[in-house]
Amino acid sequence: MNFPIIPCDLCGSQDGLQRNAMKSMLEGLELALPGRRDAMVRALGNVRPSHLMDPKLFDFAGLGLTILPTKKPPAD
Repeated sequence: MNFPIIPCDLCGSQDGLQRNAMKSMLEGLELALPGRRDAMVRALGNVRPSHLMDPKLFDFAGLGLTILPTKKPPAD
């Protein structure tokens, strides 16, 4: 039937995909800072609606904006 062969980039078997780049980045981070991967997994299990920044789940507009004064540099 001569159907075209469409390359699959979902399984991560090809070189140069974002999945491979992320895996490499996470491995490097884990080597530099042991325990970071576990911390990320724990954080994903501790999600609250306010963490998602979804205005349908939390009233972010009602929080208001507070602008803190900045310190002026000393005059010479």
